[in-house]
This record gives sequence, C-alpha cells and structure tokens, in this order.
Amino acid sequence: MEDDNEPNFNKEQQGSLKDKDKERLKTIIGKKFQTVMIGSLSQFENAFGYLWGCGKSFDLLTDDEKIFYERWQECRENILNNGNRQQRNFYAELEQYNIARNKYVTVFVPRNH
Repeated sequence: MEDDNEPNFNKEQQGSLKDKDKERLKTIIGKKFQTVMIGSLSQFENAFGYLWGCGKSFDLLTDDEKIFYERWQECRENILNNGNRQQRNFYAELEQYNIARNKYVTVFVPRNH
C-alpha cells in the first residue's frame, strides 16, 4: 500500500534518493564525530595546555613542558585515531541499513466549485 504523502517515484529513483539520503546522513554524522573529537581536545587544551606551554614555540618550552608536550601529542593522536576508527566502524555499520529521510510533502488539493 502506498503512502498518500509520498510522491510516486519508480524503483530506480527511490533507490537513488535513498542513496542520497544515506550519504547525507553519513556527512552530517561525520561532522558530528569530528566536532565531538576536536571540541573535546580543545576543552582539554584550554584546561591543561599550560602544562605543555600551549601557544609557545617549541624552542621556548622548559624541559618539563617538553615532556608534557610529548605526552599530550601521543594522547591526542590516540584519541583522534580511536575516534576516526569508530567513525569508520559506524560507516561500515550504516551500510547494513536502508535509509530514507522523512521529508515534508505538500499536497495541493483543488477546491470544488
């Protein structure tokens, strides 16, 4: 039974629209993954960046700041790698699903005179 609110598309058009919907969802969620990772790293840098001389030239860092800087770089890389791995896992999982975005459809009904 067809939904009266859905436009009538053939199967090929419906498949193409679903592919576009899935790609749109992947793009939106991909940006959200990036925002979570980068935003979290930024918060950590704002709170603890003084430990590794955040904003200073590497040449001007103290020995302690250089140690913390190296630890931070390793931690940051691990966080980004893990987040990117989870994002790829999400994309792979998403391929197991058919996605159709709920869209607004306006149906114009002529008035009977």
